[in-house]
Amino acid sequence: MTRRHQLEASLRSLGLSGMLDTLEARLAQAHAGELGHVEFLEALCEDEVSRRQAAALERRVRAARFERICTLEEFDFTYVRHEAPCNRVGGRDPPPVCRSSPVKLRVA
Repeated sequence: MTRRHQLEASLRSLGLSGMLDTLEARLAQAHAGELGHVEFLEALCEDEVSRRQAAALERRVRAARFERICTLEEFDFTYVRHEAPCNRVGGRDPPPVCRSSPVKLRVA
């Protein structure tokens, strides 16, 4: 087993798929002299952090079960759906408008 295969196996067993996905590109950069040792490791770590942040955002969006996806530019802030019946909760007045269906905002 070569060093690269050992490294891939180690990354896989540690659950570092973000590093594994970009390993080839980062190795090519390192071989071309674009990255030193520390920069190589830093780039791999940044790749893993980015992948984890993206996956966490996707999990939160999926858990929120939004009705549709739109960007801030696409969102119609002037449109108000019919007011859903709101009940007083905890002795407080309800918000002025209760949306009956939420909208998912996508970061573009």
